[in-house]
Amino acid sequence: MEFTRSNRTQIEARDEILSIDDTRVEELSTMPEKVLRLRGEVGTTCRLVLRRPGGVFSSEKLLTITHKRSDLRK
Repeated sequence: MEFTRSNRTQIEARDEILSIDDTRVEELSTMPEKVLRLRGEVGTTCRLVLRRPGGVFSSEKLLTITHKRSDLRK
């Protein structure tokens, strides 16, 4: 498995972000607004609530993780 930012934060490709720092993403009207919430200031953290779809041997899960923001341009 390649080491990427998503590996470090436990986010998987099919995860759906439900909230960022206790703000539901459906309350954020535009994609740039959602991206700004995720990026934030480098070195700070954000709390994400994710919905992870179930697979063949597992059911859907709701996960809460803390993500340390980094410079996404690297």
